[in-house]
Amino acid sequence: MTNSRLELGKRIRQLRTDKNLTAKVLAKEAGISASYLSEVEQGVSAISSEKLLGIAQQLGVSVNYLLEGDLQSQSRNLAVPAAVQIPASLSQAAKELNLSFSETERILVARQNLAPVAARSAQVQKEMTAEEWKGFYKKVKPFMEG
Repeated sequence: MTNSRLELGKRIRQLRTDKNLTAKVLAKEAGISASYLSEVEQGVSAISSEKLLGIAQQLGVSVNYLLEGDLQSQSRNLAVPAAVQIPASLSQAAKELNLSFSETERILVARQNLAPVAARSAQVQKEMTAEEWKGFYKKVKPFMEG
């Protein structure tokens, strides 16, 4: 057990408890088991970058903050905005697809991250319909699993 693992685990546990999340809930939303999350919080197990990103997204912080505890980088590197507005059409699509809020939020973030690419190709950004959101989800779903 290294000191950095211990510090990482302490930060994750502190953020989780500050947000009144149980280990079971955070683990489920991050796509890992509760027992594995417990091992990470105790500094016993190492964690992959993908799993760490999933935890960071669920806690609303940057990976860099979890790793280093640097509040200045935290404000520059948030993976998900603190207040999220889900468009009505995405909300409708998520309901039809039976998606959790976390999954819906990840779809929105994925779309926002791809928006600059679309803008460079001179496509006009318009509000997506529920059908377009469902199509977008089907395209990005393989990249969101893990």
